[in-house]
Amino acid sequence: MFHAGTEGRAWFELTLECGRAGLDTVCEHLETAGAMTVTLEDAGDDPQIEPGPGATPLWPHVRVRALYGHPIDAEAVRLVLPGGPVVTNVRVREIADRDWIAASREDVVPMEIGSLWIGPQWAIPPPNRTVVRLEPGLAFGSGRHPTTRLCLERLAAAPPAGIDVIDYGCGSGILAVTAAALGARQVLALDIDPQALRATSENARSNGVADRVSAIAAEAAERMTVEPASLVVANILAGPLVELAPHLSALTTPGGELTLSGILEAQAGEVADAYRGAFDMQVAGESEGWVRLDGRRRHRARPAVRAAGRALSRALVIGHEYRRAPISEERDTSAIGIARRPPNDERTDTHPWSANREPRPPRRPSERGRLRSGRR
Repeated sequence: MFHAGTEGRAWFELTLECGRAGLDTVCEHLETAGAMTVTLEDAGDDPQIEPGPGATPLWPHVRVRALYGHPIDAEAVRLVLPGGPVVTNVRVREIADRDWIAASREDVVPMEIGSLWIGPQWAIPPPNRTVVRLEPGLAFGSGRHPTTRLCLERLAAAPPAGIDVIDYGCGSGILAVTAAALGARQVLALDIDPQALRATSENARSNGVADRVSAIAAEAAERMTVEPASLVVANILAGPLVELAPHLSALTTPGGELTLSGILEAQAGEVADAYRGAFDMQVAGESEGWVRLDGRRRHRARPAVRAAGRALSRALVIGHEYRRAPISEERDTSAIGIARRPPNDERTDTHPWSANREPRPPRRPSERGRLRSGRR
């Protein structure tokens, strides 16, 4: 109904805006008409900062982008929704075919933070740098978000050479791998998402630090005896950080350091107060409305603690907006230095392109509409 003519080398992007209430109807019509991908964006200025566990909130006003392999009639889109949801700003533009892999690489620019260089496999680093290779699209955490960069700045400024590190909510593993590349003795990376654990292990292997990075499911940590570390890094969100204060405190050695990120400026006081009983806390960095808190533990910690797996899992659900996944492999109770890593024989097949960049053709027709439920 939406198209005329035959398929060619060009691609066509249909963009429209609608309210949250009518979104499902709009997306169903676009997919029925042959949309290869449907992507949702915030059409206003209503960021969803901390959704509840398992929640996937939508913005009040949504911009919908649908990609087609054939021409689209914008007026026909309006006509198929009589009496239904009101759509506005309906536009169609033609996108010339191109080398989409090469195009995606153009958008991935290496980062330099002090002597630290972080970039993809195909980029060439300058001499005399500590190099971390990160494959785009493997999991949450490319290093470009201000909260992640603030943590990278802390690691680059005071490399954790010769000490144990815990990365609490590891995502892609960028912080865990960087800590190991900067000389950390052992790094324990915790997350609840299997994709994050696979990405962390993959990135550790590709950077030659797999022997010093253990990627462990958060629920499995409940069955482990975890030795406190000299540095604990947690880049989650303010709510989970407050809730986890007793556990992160216990996981930090006496005299050890704690780095917290994922905190808005207005939330810094509340988060810092939750840790002041055991740490001397301070705002150590700011970027684009986000802050990083650093602290040094004053009080004596227990020599070994059970990682609070249930609280950890629940908080990471909030912090990363992931649904809890079952743990398929039973892991041995072990210490940080010898903790077993999960199996990594399955590479996650993910798109390296951001949903907010120029659209690209999908990999398979079966992926139609799959981006609807994706994260920002």
